[in-house]
Amino acid sequence: MNSKAEGPRDAADNGTTAPDRQGAATIERLKKIAELSMTLSGEPVDIFRRIAGMIGELLDVKVVCLSEIDGGDLNFLSVYRSGDIMTDAGTCVLANTPCSTVQDTRDLRVYHDVVNKFPEAVFLKKHNAYTYCGFPSLDSEGKVVAVMCLLDDHYHPFSEEDKDLLRIFAQRIGVEVERKNRLAQQKKAELRLARQQAEFDAIFNAISDCVVFVDPDFRILQINPALGRQCGYTMEELSGRNVSELFADPGGSRLLRRCLEQGGTPPQGRVQKIQFRRKNGTTFSGEALGSRVEDDDGLSGHIIIFRDITERDRQEEILRRLDRLDSLGILAGGIAHDFNNLLTAILGNISLASMHATADDPVTEYLQDAEKAAVRARDLTGQLLTFSRGGQPIKKPVSLPPLLSESASFVLSGSNVRCRFDVPDDLQRIEADPGQLSQVINNLLINAMQAMPRGGTIEIECRNVSIDAQSGLPLTPGPHVRITVRDHGIGIPEQYLERIFDPYFTTKQKGSGLGLATASSIITRHGGYMEVESERGKGTSFHIYLPAGSAKREEQPHTMEPVSAARRRILIMDDEEPVRRVAAEMLSEKGFLVETAADGAEAVDKYASFLKRGRRFDVVIMDLTIPGGMGGLEAIGKLREMDPDVRAIVSSGYSNDPIMANHAGHGFAGVIAKPYRLDDLMEVIASALKG
Repeated sequence: MNSKAEGPRDAADNGTTAPDRQGAATIERLKKIAELSMTLSGEPVDIFRRIAGMIGELLDVKVVCLSEIDGGDLNFLSVYRSGDIMTDAGTCVLANTPCSTVQDTRDLRVYHDVVNKFPEAVFLKKHNAYTYCGFPSLDSEGKVVAVMCLLDDHYHPFSEEDKDLLRIFAQRIGVEVERKNRLAQQKKAELRLARQQAEFDAIFNAISDCVVFVDPDFRILQINPALGRQCGYTMEELSGRNVSELFADPGGSRLLRRCLEQGGTPPQGRVQKIQFRRKNGTTFSGEALGSRVEDDDGLSGHIIIFRDITERDRQEEILRRLDRLDSLGILAGGIAHDFNNLLTAILGNISLASMHATADDPVTEYLQDAEKAAVRARDLTGQLLTFSRGGQPIKKPVSLPPLLSESASFVLSGSNVRCRFDVPDDLQRIEADPGQLSQVINNLLINAMQAMPRGGTIEIECRNVSIDAQSGLPLTPGPHVRITVRDHGIGIPEQYLERIFDPYFTTKQKGSGLGLATASSIITRHGGYMEVESERGKGTSFHIYLPAGSAKREEQPHTMEPVSAARRRILIMDDEEPVRRVAAEMLSEKGFLVETAADGAEAVDKYASFLKRGRRFDVVIMDLTIPGGMGGLEAIGKLREMDPDVRAIVSSGYSNDPIMANHAGHGFAGVIAKPYRLDDLMEVIASALKG
């Protein structure tokens, strides 16, 4: 064979030409580089450093930049420069750079005299670039995500082998950019989850409601601190136990469990009221709401949230009790009003009959008994009025120690029960109606005495207390006085405690059931509150809260001098004919000149008629309320217009109006409540004439 025609041979290549040997060597070299590229391991930032260094050394270029495309910017991941490698080397604008043509063409681009061709590319000037070679890196979806650019300060040709080398590294760079972004997203997600977990833990630990997580079989997985405090358990004690152990109400827990298993919420979307049990065995009322917890695999468990509503139930019961008292009070007040009108006629006629009976007349004793019975009936209507919307207290400054002492002496006199007082010297005074407050204390002392049939000691304790908005009591915040009446008797059964202030409820064989209801109503109308606590076999304590008043001096009682009836004229206005008649006859017997009127309009006409004749009435007694007609309040206004010096007394059988407690502020010279006796009438007339 002609050696010249066949070309030169190497003795060792078995007939292979030199170009063939070079091509084979190149392929083998690229294969090794490809293997090396694909076996690089570590974090993306380290791989970017190593690829930049390898390219710079293999292709002998001055600068290699691996740049990620981020919108309209280039982020330099790694920069090789004359043997030095930098990471996270800053950013530049992608537009008007050779890298943007690489992105657009998705192929290798080589430029010489590149600075003049792309004068706005700052990084080219920075590296004094003359030759630019750029190669795109694609992600798994074929999108250009990075550009690998090589820069040299002189003319630098790039062979096909160089291009194959760049293609190998570009593929790996695209993979690593995707991995870097995936890791960054994963880290963000982990940070977001960590932040959400921290927020959840903060809420979970701080929330005042009790929270428990259970698995699909209702075994406890986790509880929050509020549940531990409320029920007395630790997480270790409850872990793995069935949540039903927290319930004291099997029926309620079964309903909640059934709702959760069916994927629903309690009926009609409302929370469910359930009894819960603490570790020490005590129970409490709670509201519970549960929800399913699901993940990608389906049901992973349930979350149950509940709260103690014992205090809320107590507050609601207080409001219901007050509503019941108000409703029944309207009825009781109406009955008392009508009954007082009848009692006025009865007592008045008894007074008239007594005036005509001699001391040795047998009828005198009967009249006295009848008067006592009528007075007792008046006391009963007084309780009804106090219990009703009427009975407004006529307040004045009161010092509690003497009032409490007098009540105890009166009630406990002759009994086997004594009273021990615990009253501080600096106890504040209150503004109260002494008669009504005495009625309350007397009632509580009688109950305490009856609770200790074998005798014992009743404790009366007083304290200055400050009520704030968080007290849970239906009181206006501020200084108050608390009165406690405590016995050591048999106690009140728990099932009766919520009803003892209800009207006509009593556990005694004898009793009307109005005592405590009336007492509670009196305290309420004084702006206070009364509550009870009791334990079987240990006794009962009643706590009375009353607003503290000013330290004014108490008014001293005074005795009214008898009034002379000579030539005194009195006008009586009342819509009840029996009341007008008996009042007129009583005053006539005392020597007064009496005129009567059925309503305010008639009274005003008679008063005006007398004034025209040069006469005037010395006293006008007017009923406060006239159904369908002019009452006392409107009439006094008209009388004062024609006679500013008119002396009028307001009267009522149902003191449901503040006028009875503040008569002077409405122009009246006196007040008298029905029913009244002749002596009561004479006293108020004397007071009005003197005033």
